[in-house]
Amino acid sequence: IHTGPCMSGIVGTKSLRFCLFGDTMNTAARMEQKGTAACVHTTQDVVDLVPGERWEKLAKMEVKGKGSMQTYLLRLPAMANEEFEGGDNIASVVASVSKREYENPFFLQSKDDDGSDRLEEVSSAERLDVGSGPSLYQDIQPVSDAVYAEHTKWFGLCFKKLYVERAFLDGQARQGKIIVFVGYGLFAFVLAFDYLYAYLYGVVIGSICGDPAQLEICYVTVGPSSETIAEAIAAWSDLPALEKYQYLSGVSLLSLTPGVAAIIAGILPIGCFLHWFTHQYKYVKRKYWATLLVIVVNFVLATLMILNLFLFVANPLKAQKAFSVLMVLGIILLFFSGTSCVPYVCWWILLSILYYALMVPAFLKYQSLLQNGSASIVLIIASNDFIQFSLTIFWMGIFLVVGSYLNDKTSRKRFLLRVLMVKQQNQIIREKSRNERMQRHFLENILPANVVEKLQRRQLRKQRGLRMTLKKSFKSSISQRHFGVGMLYADLVGFTSFCKQVDPFSVMVFLNDLFEVFDGLCDDFNVYKVETVGDCYVATVGVVTGEQHFMAVDAPTPNSPQPLLDSMANAKDLVSFAKAMVRGSRQVKKPVLDTPALLRVGLHTGSCISGIIGTRNFKFSLLGDDVTIAAAMEKTGVPDCIHASEDIVKLVPEERWEKCKVH
Repeated sequence: IHTGPCMSGIVGTKSLRFCLFGDTMNTAARMEQKGTAACVHTTQDVVDLVPGERWEKLAKMEVKGKGSMQTYLLRLPAMANEEFEGGDNIASVVASVSKREYENPFFLQSKDDDGSDRLEEVSSAERLDVGSGPSLYQDIQPVSDAVYAEHTKWFGLCFKKLYVERAFLDGQARQGKIIVFVGYGLFAFVLAFDYLYAYLYGVVIGSICGDPAQLEICYVTVGPSSETIAEAIAAWSDLPALEKYQYLSGVSLLSLTPGVAAIIAGILPIGCFLHWFTHQYKYVKRKYWATLLVIVVNFVLATLMILNLFLFVANPLKAQKAFSVLMVLGIILLFFSGTSCVPYVCWWILLSILYYALMVPAFLKYQSLLQNGSASIVLIIASNDFIQFSLTIFWMGIFLVVGSYLNDKTSRKRFLLRVLMVKQQNQIIREKSRNERMQRHFLENILPANVVEKLQRRQLRKQRGLRMTLKKSFKSSISQRHFGVGMLYADLVGFTSFCKQVDPFSVMVFLNDLFEVFDGLCDDFNVYKVETVGDCYVATVGVVTGEQHFMAVDAPTPNSPQPLLDSMANAKDLVSFAKAMVRGSRQVKKPVLDTPALLRVGLHTGSCISGIIGTRNFKFSLLGDDVTIAAAMEKTGVPDCIHASEDIVKLVPEERWEKCKVH
């Protein structure tokens, strides 16, 4: 242990790790190297800050890069029943650690997380509140008028963007696919009911007018045609079919002639078929053509029925009948077509123009006859009906148009709400995907990609309720045995004395520049950077990159020659990388000293075990005797040279190796 100032940061661009730099770190490392087993070795600075411990003063010793230093030891007796400050003894702590379930710090959930994705808040105005009151869910707030005005034009009758308007109309058409058939059926029912009304009306009038004492009442309520109605009802069974229809047509509200009735009877099934075909035909992508088709069919029906009244019906009481036509078709079009406000307004304007264009000349004709003395009760009633129903049609049209506008605006607001929610959800998904990619990229800069994949799979299994223990399941799945692996350790010459002369920040900047050079060479030689420890750079070929030959930790050692062949390729890549490192380090100057950075490089090849140690601050590590030999090659090496074991030389004999004395 040592205490003092240092600089923290990340150096290099591969296998990122949070590191500390400075003379304080080097001194602490020397305390560990010079320490005694089962003891805490500290400097004078630590003893001054913690004087209450049982420190044992040692003789001054020479420390590399520091000279003579006064150090201290703290001996700890090995007692199984010794307690910590919390009251737990050592044995219980060790037992709890051995049984502790392995937790993945990269994918840990909060205490309230049940493994499901939650959208905490869609927006400040559009959120879903979940409570425990009488109403479990609170409705999503509608789109405000200000937001609606930002996305629409023409008093909210159309979206500003054409593709949004098309999507809205298409959605309305798809939602109203079935209800249009209901509208057609309702119109057919109205026609049938009109004829039924005419027949029942004739039966009632016939029963009244058949009594001579009631003739005066018949003339007042029905008019001169009451006798004709009574006679027709009395002889109903003997009348031909055409006369029966003419009677019903004359008494009914719509007064359809046989030809017009036949045309309408043909238009209705054709309209239903075209509507069904438009929705079913896959080449018609935009289904709002079906809505337009409904408007056209409805307009044709209304036009035929109005023209029928004014061209083929002799009864002057036409205003009431035309009003009935417009009301029936107007209401059906409003509620059973899914049309928007603008086409509905156009429908009303065109039919209103047609109505007034035909009714005004008829009214003027009636007025002329009245002025010429040809007054009759029928003409007087027809003139009054024209004035009354013309005003009624006008105001009823206004009411229906306003209702269509409000209904259309409400539908557009609901559609805009869905669009904004989907857009926001897509944005959240994109942000989440981007964050996941960044996290994945960051994790793969810390751990190998295959280890990250296993961590994620393990987290998914945990969320699904599949528990696994640290000792048996997960650790064994992460750890692997590797054969034919080339291992490299590289260390800076004179780094301790350099740190003593330069401030920690300059040391960190210098190491970052140097390690960036090494990291840039990794991909060129299939090298995987394992870690950096201070000024030590550790890399390998054959674990994550290069020719890989691995198996489970508990699997038997293979007897095939394949690992040997893999070792040759990996060793060649590693030697080439080491040569490039030595050349690259010469190009980087030490700050203040302005001297080139010289390396000691140690190489070895063999087998190892890869895995993760601990449950905090994950670190991908290589373990094994061959890893220790590679580290020893670096420590006993020569500055600005590559120190390799005999195994490396056998695999790469073409290099100009110099034989060293046995260490």
